[in-house]
Amino acid sequence: WAGSTVSWSLSPSEHGTKVVFRHLNYGDGLSDYDFGSVAYTWATIAEKLKSVAESGGAPDPALG
Repeated sequence: WAGSTVSWSLSPSEHGTKVVFRHLNYGDGLSDYDFGSVAYTWATIAEKLKSVAESGGAPDPALG
């Protein structure tokens, strides 16, 4: 996915910290299968990061 960019921003929220991830310029030209694969991967990463944050930082080997 040459030319795609991943960025994130952190800001305070009433519950702690709000994290916003952006994956830009990756959808053009991807097949439906590849687009779905990227969406699924991001959902998995977000769930793992949530788990690590809620556990107080316990490592999750699936992120490695």
